[in-house]
Amino acid sequence: KLILNKQTKIVTNTIDTNNINNINNLKDISDNMIININTIKDVVNQFQNIKIIKIFGKGPTFKNINKNENEFFIGINQTVNILTDCDMLVINDLHNIYLINDEKLTKLKYIMTPEYLHIKQKFSKEGHYSKVYEYLKEKNYTGKYIIYNLTSTDKINTKYITLPSLVTSANNAIDFICIFLSKYVKNIECYGIGVEGSYNILFTGNGNYGRNNIINIQKHIMSTCPKYGVKYKIC
Repeated sequence: KLILNKQTKIVTNTIDTNNINNINNLKDISDNMIININTIKDVVNQFQNIKIIKIFGKGPTFKNINKNENEFFIGINQTVNILTDCDMLVINDLHNIYLINDEKLTKLKYIMTPEYLHIKQKFSKEGHYSKVYEYLKEKNYTGKYIIYNLTSTDKINTKYITLPSLVTSANNAIDFICIFLSKYVKNIECYGIGVEGSYNILFTGNGNYGRNNIINIQKHIMSTCPKYGVKYKIC
């Protein structure tokens, strides 16, 4: 069951998110941690002085680099465990939240996931974000949790932002930057993203991206960034 502090209110009865019979009763959580369509502007305003956002995926060109002033780092999945400095975690698959080191998790400023995270690489009502929320509260996470509609969902929830890409979590990070942050941020660099080959040796055993997958990742980046006036570099 969800264990909430006195400042937190959930707009439903107490639920057990592990019980599939209760899935239809899941409601939106009211907590200042949660960023929705009405509060996303508060996040956007934090990027006024950011000159470049660097996104780190698990591909062969991933590397841990130092963060300079006026830079913002986004880690995809377990890359945050390796990065010395990271500001945001983006995941689309539920199991990945449980693979993040506690020390790294609690230092993140932002975590961004779909309303319904994927289970076994596809939409599932069992992947409701309340499971992530419960886990973050358990770990004493104090940052912000941005919820978005992944368009694999069966119904768009107008209370949350929508990110249109259905390619990878990294492409959803690109969507977020371009759609919401491009007023301020005009440059993106990608490391370990959109490069053909197996995952970086640091993530051996987690998968492989073939040519077709890489082409789809690249096509999305190359079409989305110019549309919003954002320069990109695939490193």
